[in-house]
Amino acid sequence: MRKTLLLAGFATSLLFLGCGKEEAKPQDQLTARFVLLNEKRQETTVFAAGDNVIFSFQLRNKSGQDVGLKNPIFNTEHFCEVYQREKNDNAGISLGVPYQGVFCTYQGANLLLANSTLTQEISWAEDKAIPTVGFFCGRSPQQLLPVGKYRTAFTTAIDIVQNNKVVGQVPAKTYAVDFEVR
Repeated sequence: MRKTLLLAGFATSLLFLGCGKEEAKPQDQLTARFVLLNEKRQETTVFAAGDNVIFSFQLRNKSGQDVGLKNPIFNTEHFCEVYQREKNDNAGISLGVPYQGVFCTYQGANLLLANSTLTQEISWAEDKAIPTVGFFCGRSPQQLLPVGKYRTAFTTAIDIVQNNKVVGQVPAKTYAVDFEVR
């Protein structure tokens, strides 16, 4: 009898220990970064006059599971849009975007493989030596930015889908970078 009670107590304690762990949600395993790169592919916010600016958005899946992402993956409104800043004005004058469209030809969900990164990269001015990476459709005819202060910012949430239903979301966040051409 004593042996049975000990086994029952041990089994019950294992049950309670196992219930304490909560499974990680897919959105908790996704991280996003929006940075600017120079022509040497170094992250920076200060560019030399005559250098191109490369916009880089990276979405990393740190989980061991593939994740479906709703198409379009993020809100493309204002994505890579450049504003020329005047004094301390955060809004500034829009100079446009370096592309004609994003996510133009993709239907359904996009699969982000386990432990991988999805990257969207495009330079401000078209340059054959700087590859465009991601789902961009066409280029806008932009010239290199003149000396000045600039800002690029966009706000997006990222929806996680399974069987065409949203099952999770990375909450909306504003990705903003103030930069300068000297």
